[in-house]
Parts: sequence; C-alpha cells; structure tokens
Amino acid sequence: MTLKEIVERAEEDESVQAHKKDGFYLSSIIAFADDLENVSKWTLAYFHPDTKKVFSVTLNGDIEISEKSDPLVKDHYSELDLTKCKSFEDLMQVVRSKVLEGDFKPIKAVVAIRGDTLNAAVFTQGMKVVRLDVGLSDAKILQFDISNLLKTA
Repeated sequence: MTLKEIVERAEEDESVQAHKKDGFYLSSIIAFADDLENVSKWTLAYFHPDTKKVFSVTLNGDIEISEKSDPLVKDHYSELDLTKCKSFEDLMQVVRSKVLEGDFKPIKAVVAIRGDTLNAAVFTQGMKVVRLDVGLSDAKILQFDISNLLKTA
C-alpha cells in the first residue's frame, strides 16, 4: 500500500473524520516492519495545535483508535505533507540498500515519517541497531549510525 492509501483507509473511519473536523491533523506515520519488506502494523498520529493533544490510529487488519492523550513532548508537531514525499517503497529501498550494504541481517524495523524526514531504526542479528534519517522529498541519507544493543557503559 502507498502512504496515501494508508491515510485514506484510516480517514474513512467516522471517528477520524470527527477528530479532523475538531482541528486535528496528520503529524506522523509509524510503520513496524519485518525484515524491511513487510509492514505488519501502521500507526498514524494526529495532533491538535491548540490543545497539544495527540490521538493515534493503528492499522493492522482492523482500525484501532486510541483516546486522545498528552504528547510526550509538549511541543508543536508540524502537519505531514505527503505530496512532497517520495513513495514509501523508494524511501524503504534506501534503508534496505544501506542496511544490506553493511551485510547486516535485519530482524525488525521501526520507521517514523514526520516533518520532512523518515527515521528508521533497524534491529539486526548480532544485536546491532542501524539508524538512518532519509529526506522525504529526495530520498537522500541525512544521517547514518550503527550502535550495539549490548554496549555497556
């Protein structure tokens, strides 16, 4: 599914439509992926700029709506503009290429799309975490980092 299709599917729900009428807008999309290929769950976060409340919609076969909650960071979340965004497949291809280039074997990935960036954390065999930030409009790598899950202080 494309990002646009994911958003359209979520926004077919009457509860989502009501929240949007109340002033909420889409601020981020989070994908939970197995082996960098198959997204098992999508979560869309909607933000209200006046109340600073967030509600989320989870798609994993069915639609689950969370109650409005205070965000972890009491800050402004910008509205996500998918019209300036490369396709999710193109963005994930950049992530896949970089991870496989390092000969890492991915287990799970969490990918967040917000602002103008895709942030990916890929958990690999060997207890490594590969983190990438990719520009949404040009699919260029902005930041790349590898860390060890078992690192001791």
